[in-house]
Amino acid sequence: MVQVKLVLRIAKQKDRRAHNIVVQITAPNGLNDNAKTEDERQLVMRLLKRWHIVTEF
Repeated sequence: MVQVKLVLRIAKQKDRRAHNIVVQITAPNGLNDNAKTEDERQLVMRLLKRWHIVTEF
């Protein structure tokens, strides 16, 4: 497997509609997301770390 596409659904918030964030993970160490805000980028990284997909060295 070379690439995995992960779609995260973000619930409706007070100031934003519900939307998807697409994360593409490529082997051996690529990561690309289409997050629009810094908060969304941080949320994606927290989730990927929690699921042991991404680790920090």
